[in-house]
Amino acid sequence: MGFQHAITPTLSLEVNYVGVKGTHLFRAVDGNPPQPNLVSKLLAFCVPNNPLNTGFATATGQCDTTTLQFANLWAGQDFFGTLPFKAVNNNAFYAGGGPGAFLYKSIGNSIYNGMQVNLQKQFSHGLQFQRAYTFSHAIDDINDPLQPALGNGNLPRNSFDLAAERGNSDFDIRHRGVVNFIYEPNIGRGRGHLNEGVIGRLLEGWGLSGIITAQTGLPYDIYGTTDSDHTGEYARVSRKTFISQPPGTDKTYTGPAASSIYNTPFDVLANTGKNSFYGPNLVNIDTAALKNTALTEKLTLQFRLEAYNLFNHAQFGQPNNLYVPGDTTFGESLSTITRPDGTTSARQLQVALKLIF
Repeated sequence: MGFQHAITPTLSLEVNYVGVKGTHLFRAVDGNPPQPNLVSKLLAFCVPNNPLNTGFATATGQCDTTTLQFANLWAGQDFFGTLPFKAVNNNAFYAGGGPGAFLYKSIGNSIYNGMQVNLQKQFSHGLQFQRAYTFSHAIDDINDPLQPALGNGNLPRNSFDLAAERGNSDFDIRHRGVVNFIYEPNIGRGRGHLNEGVIGRLLEGWGLSGIITAQTGLPYDIYGTTDSDHTGEYARVSRKTFISQPPGTDKTYTGPAASSIYNTPFDVLANTGKNSFYGPNLVNIDTAALKNTALTEKLTLQFRLEAYNLFNHAQFGQPNNLYVPGDTTFGESLSTITRPDGTTSARQLQVALKLIF
């Protein structure tokens, strides 16, 4: 739904609302998850000083809550000792560190709401431009089962509680603005000003064009190192009130401060939902300056100077999203975003000379 309005004969404004609803989307779940009733029995069994624990001691001297995570819930050798039974229906699917059975179902849901504003000026008086802005929010209860977002998993934290997976989509970008323009000044030979003699030849055929892009970052999860819910998956972390990096921190640390994050305690729900954190913003300016010089009536020489990421703005990738207490790389972006052709996102300059006939 939208409207268009011609502000002037060459300037138009368009505003649209776009809504999309998706159902029965493809998603992966744990095909052999720890069963809640069996986990409850093991929790009752693994309590301090339980005389039935004899022979099932852990490295800490007793069977405790920490035993009921990751590999200990499946078949195979326990990390900390031996449990009386496993918490899954089929021990044969254990894969040496996590669930060995992935089940793919068409059960996902998504919704997208967006406002799109487009201001466009047709070429006149040497100027053409288009300004597009999108304010949107994408929500779903799935991650891409084949190609999840960088650092995110494709399985839910709890395959019995898919409602808890409803949150920001991996591709959710709240704000995005793009401006493109072409400007040909009215000077030089064949134009209205400074069009005679040597000056006219020097100023002939100049033009400037560019694309300016700015957008907010992509969302991501932060996982801890505890299986707080005894589901066989790293739980999402919990966070304190303040999450900003302290002053003076290197700008490569684009994630929240480690001091504001902690591993969610066992049998406690994390206070962060799916994709609660957002990565670094992206700002990029690509420009090109050109000069067309007429050699003959049918022959033109064109000089071009192109600059990609003109101001060499650092385009950081998503930060390290695995919270391990004491890990100094947590929250740090260890890479930058490459351009669509796979080359570096740092500033690039390119010069070209073309003969047009």
